[in-house]
Amino acid sequence: LRVTPHMARSFYAAVARRGRSEEIAQLSNVQKAWRLHKAMQVLEVDVDIDEIRFCNYDGYTVCVAAKQQAMLQGIHEQEKNSFYLTREMGSCIYEEVGARYGIRSREYQHMQSLNNECLEPIGDPWNPQGRRLSVPPKMFYALKVLNIRIPEWEFNG
Repeated sequence: LRVTPHMARSFYAAVARRGRSEEIAQLSNVQKAWRLHKAMQVLEVDVDIDEIRFCNYDGYTVCVAAKQQAMLQGIHEQEKNSFYLTREMGSCIYEEVGARYGIRSREYQHMQSLNNECLEPIGDPWNPQGRRLSVPPKMFYALKVLNIRIPEWEFNG
């Protein structure tokens, strides 16, 4: 099975949806595909790490049985429009708010006063017809001031 970077992101999103993102958060695919390997284990596709080979052209080649391949392709099909936001990505978003507005700005200070400990119902600023989103407040505010819209939210804690 060819696992493209887009497919791998689908697998990471599926891991997060299962509430197990911490198991892959500290892993990487730099020297070996440890993060992809662990994600596949969480998704109940157990393959030997040596059966995952990096391909310079387009991600990884993974040796799996036909049933496992169908399962992984199904997960990708279900999650292909999902996006898993890592802590590192979140930090970059918060830094960008500081870079654009300044760390002494009202926007940055307000963002820093928020947290993502729990979801809060917030009116959708892009669809003000009464639609409410359940979102992590700090991340939502940061993306809002950067004018980045995420239409559907699912939070893995």
